[in-house]
Amino acid sequence: MTTLLIWWTNHADCAACSEFRGTVDVPPYIEREFRSRFGRNARGRLWIPPAHVEEGAPNAIEMPDTPLAKVLGDDYGGIVIRASDVACLRDLPGVITDLERRRVGGAP
Repeated sequence: MTTLLIWWTNHADCAACSEFRGTVDVPPYIEREFRSRFGRNARGRLWIPPAHVEEGAPNAIEMPDTPLAKVLGDDYGGIVIRASDVACLRDLPGVITDLERRRVGGAP
């Protein structure tokens, strides 16, 4: 089974990322979902590539009662990504969590 993560971005993150579109090498599915997510209200919404549903991605999530989840649910939208693709996002803004909305990769 593929390990899935969520790349959460807010409006400012999306604006910053859009400045570098075409210069950062990301898999086509991330680019596609980013284009769909850009400019939309987030409020905790997930963008899930269709192939990821077959890999175990949830079609809906409940936010746990944590400070991070509260901020994500209020101001961020998430793109479900494969853990193997997380390295391509290392220089981009946003927050990476697991499917339970726990931060991945250490401190902010």
